[in-house]
Formats: sequence, structure tokens, C-alpha cells
Amino acid sequence: MAAHGEKKKKSQKQNPNHLAPKSQKPFKRSKKEKIPKEPASTDSLSTSLLVQDDDPEFPRGGGSVLSRKEEAEARAEAEAEFEKEKKEFRKGKDRRKKKNERKKPAKGADDELGSLFGEGVTGRLPKFANRITLKNISPNMKLWGVIVEVNQKDLVIGLPGGLRGFVRTEDVSDIVLDNVDKDTETYILPSIFHVGQLVSCIVLTVDDDKREGSGQKRIWLSLHLSLLYKGLTLDAVQDGMDDVTKIGSVVSGIVERLTASGVILHVDNAVYMKGMIPDEHLTDHRGQAMMFKSLLRPGYKFDQLLVLDIEGQNLVLSAKYSLLCSLQEIPSEVSQIRPLSVLHGYICNVIEAGCFVRFLGRLTGFSPKYKVADEKIDNLLDAFSVGQSVRSYILNVNSETGRIKLSLKQSLCFSTDVSFIQSYFLMEEKIAKLQFSDAKISDLRWLESFNIGAVVEGEVQEMKEFGSVLSFKDHPDIVGFIANQHLGGSQLEKGSVVKAFVLDIAKSEGLVDLSLKTELVDRANIGASKNLSSKKKRRRDRSTDLELQQTVNTIVEIVKENYLVLSIPEHNYAIGYASLLDYNTQKLSPRHFHYGQSVVATVGEVPSPDSLGRLLLLLKCTTEVLKTSSSKRTKKAPNYVVGSLVDAEVIDIKPLELVVKFGTGLHGRVHITEVAEDGHSLDNMLSKFRIGQLVNARIVSKAQSGKKGKGYEWELSLRPSVLSGSAQMISGEFNFSVGNIVSGYVSKVDNEWVWLTVSRNVRAHIYILDSSSEPSELQEFGKLYTVGRAVEGRIIGMHKEKRLLRLCPSISSLADRGSSAKEIEESNVSDATGLEHIMQGDLIGGRIKKVLPGVGGLLVQIGPHRHGRVHYTELLDTWASNPLSRYEEGQFVKCKVLEISRSSDGLLHVDLSLRTSLMGINSTIGSDSM
Repeated sequence: MAAHGEKKKKSQKQNPNHLAPKSQKPFKRSKKEKIPKEPASTDSLSTSLLVQDDDPEFPRGGGSVLSRKEEAEARAEAEAEFEKEKKEFRKGKDRRKKKNERKKPAKGADDELGSLFGEGVTGRLPKFANRITLKNISPNMKLWGVIVEVNQKDLVIGLPGGLRGFVRTEDVSDIVLDNVDKDTETYILPSIFHVGQLVSCIVLTVDDDKREGSGQKRIWLSLHLSLLYKGLTLDAVQDGMDDVTKIGSVVSGIVERLTASGVILHVDNAVYMKGMIPDEHLTDHRGQAMMFKSLLRPGYKFDQLLVLDIEGQNLVLSAKYSLLCSLQEIPSEVSQIRPLSVLHGYICNVIEAGCFVRFLGRLTGFSPKYKVADEKIDNLLDAFSVGQSVRSYILNVNSETGRIKLSLKQSLCFSTDVSFIQSYFLMEEKIAKLQFSDAKISDLRWLESFNIGAVVEGEVQEMKEFGSVLSFKDHPDIVGFIANQHLGGSQLEKGSVVKAFVLDIAKSEGLVDLSLKTELVDRANIGASKNLSSKKKRRRDRSTDLELQQTVNTIVEIVKENYLVLSIPEHNYAIGYASLLDYNTQKLSPRHFHYGQSVVATVGEVPSPDSLGRLLLLLKCTTEVLKTSSSKRTKKAPNYVVGSLVDAEVIDIKPLELVVKFGTGLHGRVHITEVAEDGHSLDNMLSKFRIGQLVNARIVSKAQSGKKGKGYEWELSLRPSVLSGSAQMISGEFNFSVGNIVSGYVSKVDNEWVWLTVSRNVRAHIYILDSSSEPSELQEFGKLYTVGRAVEGRIIGMHKEKRLLRLCPSISSLADRGSSAKEIEESNVSDATGLEHIMQGDLIGGRIKKVLPGVGGLLVQIGPHRHGRVHYTELLDTWASNPLSRYEEGQFVKCKVLEISRSSDGLLHVDLSLRTSLMGINSTIGSDSM
């Protein structure tokens, strides 16, 4: 009986209703509410919980390790918190009783979640709350976690209950990271994991953390699949797979839906297999991917897709033409890689230290920052992007550690075929078909009338600055364009009907590029007339006599954004196409070409269905030149010094300078004042230049610049006298005198000053009140001067140490004011008094600083720190009852200088007049002006 009484007493302690004091009565039980039954016995409860904990999936923390005593303590703690919340809620309820009436629970409904959801929730406590804490966490628990840090040697995982666990490099994966060494683990973790990624993990050990101090513990986790799923091995998985779903296989699929990051599709011949094509894997060309995706609809079929990786029951797929074409060469294991070979792959991650290139599966190589390009690149994201197709040169392979070191330099990885431009035209064809499909046009039959190399008839619809726009009678939706250089001397007018030669067709845009050049049109007509003599014979293409890998001399006809349209005069003016970019240079500025330029190229693909009837060429400048530059026999780069003449290429045009490159990876600038001779300064001086233009320049200065003193910025000059050597290069001396007229270019405009650049190292500025004497012009001060505009002015002050001049464009002459000019020049500071350039009788601009009370007149600002006074009688010519009412503070006015004098204590006084009758009197310089 005693035992039974103790058991009954113990069960009463576990009942939540026994903890609440009866005198407080925090809750009034509903009459219709049923009295809850006694909870199940602990034996049956423990048995049910153990069954749940043995679930092979990922339960909340695995099996229970709490004793009955610990469970009772946990319940008591939760119930005490619950009672505290009920008290706080009751107080708030009384205050809100009139506004909000609390809803009663439904009949017989018990809130199984109890006190887990904030204040005001009634009902019973949950039967069991399996909270994960440092007290109950134990080895072999399976948990879900979120990656919160990716370090070089470990991962930090956020666990339920605010806990954190750590995963060593060797515990990250038993599939990818076998035999990891110190060098590999530095870069391998960021290439696989990212912050915010959800992972499944298993607890290895819970140890005392010595670094945190006594009492703290550190949870060590593992992500090994072999531990999470007993008996699972990679060999068993791949042996059981169908050949269709193996990594490196080619499959087809039908689009099911589009997501923000890719395309989801159903893989053919795989009943339960889904696949995803990331956006960056839709094509090799960055600019076409988004356009192609925007046209995709559910039901579209991809005929060829490469299986890059397998994630559970999902396939990671790629539609990149470069990967599909070179599938047999792309490795999936380290043993398949040979040093000094060039392989196709894609960028999977870009970090500050370099780029990760992935092949098939998780096989990844690393290219250090100094190996990614032939030229120095500060920010790798300016040159490469995640998902970009690249060609990588294998520097070395460590089969033991699995470490692969790569180079992405264009000089080592340049294309030897025309797959890059071929993929561009194939994707353009797909985009065009999808566009016309949306427009409810059945096919691209209009292309049959516009074969490349054919002559078509069109009518001039519009004359533009860069050429003429044509329309076609049978194809109103198609537009033709003839650039000015392709008019062939013809004078076109609106409404003229012409026969033109087809140079190029932009299918997705519905645009046809045409030419009226005699040599092209006549050749086409001759070829057409010969073909009429034999109807059975198919018209012979001009390029059929060309052979693969044949070297030809071409002429640039059109420079497109991504490729060149070339003609081959030696082969009956056959039309070919060559890419301006390459896999590794997609984000870099291409080399400049211009119309009529001679280019050597290699035949990469003759017209065929695979090339969509185009003759595809490979520019020699991207292969042979780069081969020569990397050859050991190549001569050393010349030693450039100040005074050297160089051939430079314009790579950027800024408002005040040209950015050029010359030699091998050298960059410099041509200041706007170094473009023309003195006295020939014109606005838009740099407008005659274009990016890619080659110029002859002379080095005039070499200044160290860049981070930590690395690299140099070269100053160059294009001035004819400097190039010819007849004039000495500008030295660093400050050879200016007050009264001299100088010209400069506006570099900055603010509210009070206009800043000019006079030379590479001399600046000038103009104060707002010195710029004009007309109030209307002063009001529009910021609009009168624009960056890059040429401005001429006379020096009224200077500061030699700061190499700064003060100019005044409104003064007609300072040559006769020798005494004041000499005084300014000898002072070596700008504006000793601030008024040396102002004389009695001058008309100047001013700004009202203050309206003096009574008959005090006006205080007018006439310089940066100087003011003059307008007497009450000098405001108007005619009498007015309140002349000051016409003026306000901040107003611009035109002033006449009446007198400049000094008081006995040395203060400078300037008397001004605003009377209009004095404004027309010519300025006279008095002998007693000072």
C-alpha cells in the first residue's frame, strides 16, 4: 500500500493542475469542458517514444536518453514558465477586456502544443518535448543543420536549440575528399559548400572545449553518407544505376517548369528521374542564356543534355555545346587527366585567390589568381563568372591527393576550333524559332529568300546617320540595313529600289545586313547567270573550294558585337564569320577591328547543316600571335623609357583622358592636354578617337602607382611637336605668370568654383563671381560649364606649391596692370587681398550678402572672402520710396566699382554702385586706384 500511495502521490506531482495554487484560480474551467484523462503510464510512454526514435529517417535528435527523474525536472521547469506566462497574460487581459473578447476553445478540443506558442494559449502541455541540449546530445544522433561558416579547415553547423557543431575536413564527405592534404583543404571546402546550405549530419563526439574554458563542450559532426546510411557505398550506388543516368551520359528531357535559378525537366527513359539545367548551363554564351530562358515553355524538348552530376534522384544537366562536343575528353576521375593538356570545363566558384574549374561529377581543379590571365586582373569577377565555359591548361596533377592545378591564360588555352562561334549561331537559331513560335509564325521560311551571298531587292524606307534602312515587299516584318561604307558610291534616296548583296542575317532580330559594293554584287550576278545554264546542277557555293585548316587572307566587311563578317577576295569573295571572343575572354574587352582591315584566318568549318550554311573561320591573331608570345624563342619585351615611341591601342575613352595599352600588358594614359598643340584647344577633343584605334605616342612620364607600389602608370603624348622631337617634353616646372592667358578643360563643377585641368600636373579654378558680370549668367553658373569643355582665362592668382592657378575669363586685359600683377606673382599665394585683379571703374558680378537696415544700403560679396558696400543713394537712378525692397539676400547683381581705398587701420573698403546709368560707361583705370 505504501508503494501504491507513493506512486499515486508521484503521479499527482506530474499533473499540471496540482501546481497551480487554488486561491489564484488563473483559469476558469468551462462547464462543458471535459476533465482530461490521466496520462498514460510511463512504461507505455517510453515504449512509444523508443519506437519513434528507431525511425530510420532523421528524427529530432534521435532516441531519448533522459531518465524519469530528468523528465520530471524538465516538466516542472516548463510548467513553472507556463504559470508565469499565465499570470502576465491575466493582467493584460483585464486591460483589454472591453476591446477584445477572448475566443473559447471548441468543445472537447485540447491544445496538444500547450505552452509552446506564447501567451494566452490554453490546453495541456505536450506529452513529450524532446529538446536537444548539451546535456542530452550524444554520439550517433542524426540531425539536420544549416552551414553558418565555411572555413579553410572546417565547417560550422547551426543545430536545433541554438547549438553549434563542427565538421573537420576529413569528415566532410567520404566520396569527394579522400586523402586530403594541407594544401588541398585550403580551397576545397569553399568549392563544395556555401553558407545557408541545409545538410544532414551525425554526432561523432561531444568533447570538452579547452579553448572555451571549463564547463563548455564542442560537438563534432560528420557528413559521411556511410555513417548516415548504413551499408551505403558509392560503388553500390553506381552499379545499380541505369546507363541513362550515369555521370557523363547524354540524355534528353522535356521542360516541366521554370524556376528563378534554372529549368526543371523530366528526363526521358527515366520514370522517376527529374533533372535541372542551371541558367548558366543553358548555353556557352552569357548574353544568350537569359533570352533563351525567357522564351522557354513547358513541353519544350532538349534533344541533348549532358549529365554533370547526380544529387539524390535529381540530375544536374548542361546544354553547353562545348561540353557536348568534347564529352569524350572531359574527365570524371583524376586518373584520366594528363598534364600539359587542354580540357573543356566550367567555372564553379570564384574566390579572391583564384578560380575553381569543374569537369564531370565533383572533379574540380584550381587556377591561382596569377594563372588566370596573361594580364594582371585585380578583381577576378571582372574576368570570370560562375558557370562560364572555359578551356583550362593542366599544369600538374597529384594523383595521391587529387589536387589539380590549372591555368586559364588565353595564351595557353586559346581555341583551336570554331566551336565557340558555332554554338553562338546554333543558339541564335533556337531563339529565332521560339520567337516566331510565340508570334504564331509556323517556321522561318523567309530565310529561303535571304541566302548568304545572294542578291535581293529592297526599297529604301529611311536614311539614317550610319546607313540606309530597307524593306522587302514579300516580307514586311524583315528589315534590311546598308551601312554607309557599303553604299559602293551609290546615292540613295527614300523610295529607291536597289539590289543588294546579303552579308549577314540576324535571325532572332529579323535583320539582314546588305552591301552595294560592286565587287560583291557583280560576283553574285555572274554566279547566278552561270547557274541558270544548267538547271539540274545546284548552284555552287563560293566557299566549296576551301578546305579545312586552310589559311586565307580576308577583309573585314562588318564588325559585330560578337563576331566579324569577312570576305575572301582570293576565293570569289566568299563570306565567312569569325568570333571576336573566346571561352576564357568572354568578359574581357575584345581586340579592335575596323572596316577594310586585312586579317589572316583559318578555315574551321565549311558550309554545312552543322554550321547552318555558314563558313566559319578562326582568326590567326588569337592563335599564332599568342603561340609566338609564349614561345621560349620570343624576344624579350623592349625596355620602355621616357622618350620612347610606342604604338598604343585605345581601350577606354574618359572625359579628360585616353586609356591605352602597349607592349606586353602595359597600360598608360594620354591626358587631354597632350592631344593637340597649345592654342588649338577645342571642345570634344577626344571625340575623334574610338576604342580599339591604334595611335602613335611618345612616353613623357613614368609614375609609380597601384597597390603596394606594384606596376606603373605611363603618361603618353600625341602632340605633333612631341612626336616629331622638335619640342622638348613638358617638365615638372611651374612656368606661369600673372596676366598670361591659359586654357584648360573643365574637370569638376560645384556651387562656387569651376575646376580645370591645365596640364597633367597643373590645375586651375574660376570663382563664380569672376566668371561673369551678368546676373543671368551667374544664376546659370552650373549649366554654363560641363566636364570636358575647353575654357580660356587670364591668370589673376596662383599658388606654386599647390600648382594651382586662379583664372578670370571676364577680364579683357591685365597686361597694363604691371604693378598689381607683379605684386600677385611675388606673393606666391593666391589673392593676397583678393582684389588685385579689380580696378576702379570695372564692371563685376556680385551677390547680396546682407540688406543693411535703414539707409545703410547693401553688403555685396565680390570675391571668395571680400565684400563691397552699395550706398543707399547708389541703388537706383530715380527716386523710390523704398529702394531696398527690390533686393534680397543671395541675389546676383551687376556692380560698378566706384572706389577702392584703405582706412587708417589698413582695412580695405570697396564702394560699389548698382545704378544702371553707370553700367554703360567704359571702364577707366585711375592712377589712384589703390
